Amino acid sequence: MEVIKKCPKCGESKNSSEYYRGKTKLGLASYCKSCLKKVNAKKYLENKVEHNLRSTAWQKNNREQALAIHRRWRLKNGPEEKEARLLRMYGIDFSEYNRMLMEQENKCPIMRHDFSTGRYGKNVDHDHKTGFVRGILCGKHNRSIGLFSDSAQELRSAATYLEQNNEWSRKWDNFEWSISTREHARLENGIS
Repeated sequence: MEVIKKCPKCGESKNSSEYYRGKTKLGLASYCKSCLKKVNAKKYLENKVEHNLRSTAWQKNNREQALAIHRRWRLKNGPEEKEARLLRMYGIDFSEYNRMLMEQENKCPIMRHDFSTGRYGKNVDHDHKTGFVRGILCGKHNRSIGLFSDSAQELRSAATYLEQNNEWSRKWDNFEWSISTREHARLENGIS
């Protein structure tokens, strides 16, 4: 049964579907959904730190319930949220994202890890200075490039360093770690 109610905040008369459930006589919230969202957003901005601390504490104390809420939200909003995030963060839509994956044969272009196995997460690689999207990388390689500050020169220097020190590395890997039986017994018995 549709009920018409006047929102005291905006002064508009709206159907009950425009209100959240509440504790009033009609069983509806005092303000309409759009006004309540604005009020809550304002409260959040005024008390952001306290809100985040309360929220984190609740999630820690109610882990299973928090995970269930998160799962339900992801099932309901997953694809739309992913597209919205791609647009917001990188300026590309889902079709552009999928086109890039197809061009890369659904593999990380650095070591050719296959994304379809589900073992490697897909990350949008972009230039942090210009925002230009370069491609889709596995998480490991995307983080590595970020740790090298998106600098090709730093990556070349690191590669040179590894190549120059590779022989020492091989010797170290083949080094046999062994201790005598007497030393082992002494360590087991706590004798220094």
